[in-house]
Amino acid sequence: SVKKEIEASLERLGTDYVDVYMTHWQATPGTEYFVPIQKTMDVLNDLKAQGKIKAIGAANVDINHIQEYIKYGDLDIIQCKYSILDRGKWHHNSVLFST
Repeated sequence: SVKKEIEASLERLGTDYVDVYMTHWQATPGTEYFVPIQKTMDVLNDLKAQGKIKAIGAANVDINHIQEYIKYGDLDIIQCKYSILDRGKWHHNSVLFST
């Protein structure tokens, strides 16, 4: 589970908190590693409230994932999956990219 992974990371790092916790690559429903975004965000929001993580981020996500994430809390950092071949969704939703 996400909570067990974070707790183990904190122990290995010898710290009480991390500045940023980033999720990577949302698994597809029906696959072995799939965890619903709502469940992930519930855990991350709880750990943030406890001070164990300072910021929540999501990496390699598309606009649909972002919309799902923000239903359940705030994302402090977003690393988008972006390609010149797949720009339509982003431009259609008026997303501004900054590098």
